[in-house]
Amino acid sequence: MAGFGPKLPLRKDQREGFALTSTLRENVKQSFKMLLLTNPGERMMLPNYGVGLRTYLFEQYGESTESEIAASIEEQLDLYLPYLKVESLTFPKDKTLLGDDNTLQMRIKYSVPVLGVSDQLDLSLEGYNF
Repeated sequence: MAGFGPKLPLRKDQREGFALTSTLRENVKQSFKMLLLTNPGERMMLPNYGVGLRTYLFEQYGESTESEIAASIEEQLDLYLPYLKVESLTFPKDKTLLGDDNTLQMRIKYSVPVLGVSDQLDLSLEGYNF
């Protein structure tokens, strides 16, 4: 096997059986994305795991929401992905980028100092796309 873990969503692969993440960078990005999108209580045996970004879609949105999201991300990273460091977290302010009121977009630049790797994760969550 030439991979680190299953690539999500799961897909069949002729060579490996299921498609696998092929680099540490790809594996870290996938783990980070899973942490952000998982709702607390959703993962078995780890009831506190997850930021639950989708829960913010229908909340009253403001700067306090952004601060709450940032704090939740930092707290979860400290617990579950301590090797990952957020360099910057931004939310688009332009309403034309946001679409309707039930869309959450964010860009997270992060690094893994131990590996000397930097990357970014762009997320766009829509209220009707669960």
